[in-house]
Amino acid sequence: MSERERTIKSIQGLLNKLTVEMFDSISKKFLSILQSCQVDVVRESVHLIFTKATNETHFVHMYAMLCCMLAKNLVQFLDEDGQVIIDPKTSKPLHFKRLLVEKCQVEFEEKHNIFTELKKTPDTLQGDDLRDLRKHMIGISIFVGELYKEKMLATKIIHRCIASLMEGPVDAEIETVCRLLSTTGMMLDADNYDQVSEYFNQLNQMKPALSSRVRFLIEEVAEQRENRWSLRQKPEEAKALREIRADVNQESRTRNNNSHGRRGANGGSHAVSRGMITLPPGHMAQAKGNSGSVEPPALRPSWHGSASLGSGASGWTQKSYSQSSQHNPSPRSSNQTTSQYDNDQDRLSYVTIKHKKQESRTTSSVVAVPAAKVEMDPRKCEELLREYFDVQDIDACVEQFVSHLVSRESISMILICALDRGEAKEARAGFELISNLHRQSLVTTRVIEDGFTDTTHQLHELSMDVPFAPFHFGTMIAECYMKSLISASWLNPDTFAEEVNKGLIADVLASIFARLKEADFSKAKSLYTNIPIKRLLTRSDQPPLQHLHSFLQQHDLLDLDFALEFRFEFLNRLKTMSSDAVVQWIEAQQHTSCPHNPDTNGDTHTPAAPTEVLDSIARSVMICFVELCFENRTKVSVKSLFNQYHLILKKAIGSTIRRQHIALVEVQIAFHEFSGGEKSKFASELLLTLFEMLYDQEVIFEDSFMEWKDAIDDSIPGKTQCLFAVNKFLTWLQEAEEESD
Repeated sequence: MSERERTIKSIQGLLNKLTVEMFDSISKKFLSILQSCQVDVVRESVHLIFTKATNETHFVHMYAMLCCMLAKNLVQFLDEDGQVIIDPKTSKPLHFKRLLVEKCQVEFEEKHNIFTELKKTPDTLQGDDLRDLRKHMIGISIFVGELYKEKMLATKIIHRCIASLMEGPVDAEIETVCRLLSTTGMMLDADNYDQVSEYFNQLNQMKPALSSRVRFLIEEVAEQRENRWSLRQKPEEAKALREIRADVNQESRTRNNNSHGRRGANGGSHAVSRGMITLPPGHMAQAKGNSGSVEPPALRPSWHGSASLGSGASGWTQKSYSQSSQHNPSPRSSNQTTSQYDNDQDRLSYVTIKHKKQESRTTSSVVAVPAAKVEMDPRKCEELLREYFDVQDIDACVEQFVSHLVSRESISMILICALDRGEAKEARAGFELISNLHRQSLVTTRVIEDGFTDTTHQLHELSMDVPFAPFHFGTMIAECYMKSLISASWLNPDTFAEEVNKGLIADVLASIFARLKEADFSKAKSLYTNIPIKRLLTRSDQPPLQHLHSFLQQHDLLDLDFALEFRFEFLNRLKTMSSDAVVQWIEAQQHTSCPHNPDTNGDTHTPAAPTEVLDSIARSVMICFVELCFENRTKVSVKSLFNQYHLILKKAIGSTIRRQHIALVEVQIAFHEFSGGEKSKFASELLLTLFEMLYDQEVIFEDSFMEWKDAIDDSIPGKTQCLFAVNKFLTWLQEAEEESD
C-alpha cells in the first residue's frame, strides 16, 4: 500500500469515527493530516466528506462544521517545490474552500443535467435508479444549505441553485427546492424577502403539474415560513451519547408515570412491550430480548430530515413495525447487545427497554418523548463551577450542563465565580466556558447578554472585595464581543445605569477597548463608533467632550477618535500660535496619517484612510469656529473672528463640494443646539451673517450651498430652522445664479 493510499485510509477512518463528543479531537487530527498532504489528497478528502454529508443527512451539520474549521486553516497549498499553488480560474492561492465549492458545483450540475434530460425522455430513468438520484439530489441540497448557514457559500449561489431547479415542474427538483428553502429560508428572507416570495409564487403556479406529495411539501414549507421558519416538529440531528441517554431516561420516567393502570381500547396495555427499541431517525439497530434477536425494518429519512417507518410515514412518534420482518441492515446498524451500547466510542446509543411481561411478540411501538430540561440546582451549579475553576476541565463541565437548562442566572453565576477569583486567567476560563456552551447550542446570545446584565448589578459589590473585578469584567465583555456573543447595542446606559452612577463604567470600558485594541483594532474602532460613549461617561464635573477626551487620554485610547484628538490639539494651538502657523500645522496633518491601528505584532501601524482624516479635520475646525462665534454673541465679534481665521477655514475645509457640505452640516447641528428660547433670534441673525461671510471669503462655494439646501437627511436635526434663518441669503444666491445664466 502506497503512502497516499494509507493517508486516504486514515482520513476515511477518522470520518467513520467522527461524533458529536469526539468532534474537537478528531477534527484536529483531520487537520494535522491534511496540512502535510499534497493537494490531490485534499481533493480526495473533500470527496469523502461530501459523500458522507450527502448520504448521512442527520450528521450533515457536523460535517459542515468540519468543513468550516478546515476552510479557516487550509488557506493555501504548496507543490513539491514548496511554491504556493495558484488557482488558474481566480489567479489566487488555491485553498480548501475553493475545492469544496467546486465539488458542490460539479455534483449539483451533474445531477441537475440528468433531471434536465429526464424532461425530454421521461422513461430513461425509473424505479430504484430514480429514487437514488432523488435521494442524492436532496442530500446535496441539505449539505449546500448547511454550508450556507455556516457562511461558507455566498447568497447568490443559493439563489442560482433554486432558479435552476425551478426551470421545469419535475417532482424531484421541486422537492429539492423545498428542502433548500426549509434549510436556508430564514437567512434568504433576511437578505431579500421579495425574492423568496417570488419563489413561492412560482411554486404555487407549478402545483397543478406536480404530484400530491410534492404539493403538500410546498404547503408545509409555506406554513414554515409563516411561522418564522420554525418546524412543527424539529428534525432529528446527531446527538451526543449523554444527550441520548438523558432523553431515554426522561422517556422511561414519563412512560412509567403515565401508563400505570391505563388500558387501550382492546384491553391491551399502552406500556411498551419487551423487545421495544428507541432508534435515532434514519438509522436502525437490533433489539435483543429474552426470545432472541429481533431486527426492525430499516428507517428511511423523509424529505424534511425526520425518519419514517413504512410507506406514508412522516414522523418519528407512535410508529409500529413487525418484529418478524426481514430487511437489509442499514450502514449504521449494529449487532451489539444493550450492554455494548454503553461504550463512549459508539456513534449512537441504542437502548433496549425490557418489561417483565410481554404483551405482544409481533408488534411494538416506538415513542419519542422530548426531555424537558430544568435549571441546575444553584448549590450544585456553584459546586460544579468551583470544581471547574480549580481543575479547568471544560469538557467535563459542559457535559454536566447538557442535561439542564442554561439560563441567564447560570451565565451570571459563571461570571461572578470567575470575577470573584480576581485573576485574569479565571476570567479567561469563564469566557471559554460560556463560549463552549454557546457553541454546543446550549445557550443563546440573548441569554448571554441577560446574564451579563444581571452581573452588572452586582459589580459594585464585587469591586469592594475584588478591586480588579471591573477590569476583568470588561475583558470578558470584549472576548464575547469578538465572538459575536454580545452585540454593540447591549453596551448602552440602560444596561450600566448603576455602574454609570457609581463611576465603575470607566474601568469597564477602558478594559474592553484595551483588549479589543490588542486583538483587533478595527473591532475596537467599530465598537467605539457604534456605542453612545459620551452618555456612558456622564458622571463628571467636566463637559462631556472634555471628560471623554480625558478618559481616552488617560487610557491611551486617543487613536480610536482622531477627530476628538485633533479638535483639542487644534484649540490648544489656536490659543498659542499665529494663524499662519496654525495653517501650516493643518497642512502637515492633512499629509500625515493619524496615529493608529497597530498590527497584530505591534511593530508597525496601519494608516487611516486619507478621506477619513481630511473629513475629520474639516469637521473639527468648523465645529470649533462655530462654537467660538456663538460664545462671542455679537455680529462685530463674529466678523472679527472670521477675518482672523478665514484662512484656517479655507485650508481645513478645502475646495471639494463634499467636504464643504460636511462643514455646512456641522454649522446646522451647532445652530440647532444653540438656538431656542431667547437665543433663537440672535442665533438666526448670527447664522445668516456666518453664511454670508463664508460665501464672500470663498470658504464655501455656491454649488455647495445649493447641495446642502437640497439634501434631505431626517437623522440630522435643525435643517428646517436653518433654512428658515438663511432663506433670504439662499433666495438671493439662486436669483443671482439665474441672472448669470
